[in-house]
Amino acid sequence: MRVFQLWRTLLRDSKGAFQQFLAIAKGSAGEVISHLYVALDQGYINEEEFRRLEKVARDTGRKIGGLMSYLRQSGLRGPKYKTSIRRQSNGKELEPNAGHGTRDSKRR
Repeated sequence: MRVFQLWRTLLRDSKGAFQQFLAIAKGSAGEVISHLYVALDQGYINEEEFRRLEKVARDTGRKIGGLMSYLRQSGLRGPKYKTSIRRQSNGKELEPNAGHGTRDSKRR
């Protein structure tokens, strides 16, 4: 199910949506740790495996948290916010979203 969330989020092309996905992923790293405790208690993994896998999950959560912090502090925005200069056939620049690709223009 998480794979579908990733693709759905990335297809939205927005920084906020990607940050939301990262928050979900960070939470998932925490869930993994919870499941590792259960696996240890039930005898599915030994103490050595637990420590190794817990370290991987914690490191992953920290890396995701670091990326989230970087994105919050950066001026980067998602691809949907990039504007391109479009020109008419006579070479004059069109205003961004002037009649093309907007919801209103598609309805007409």
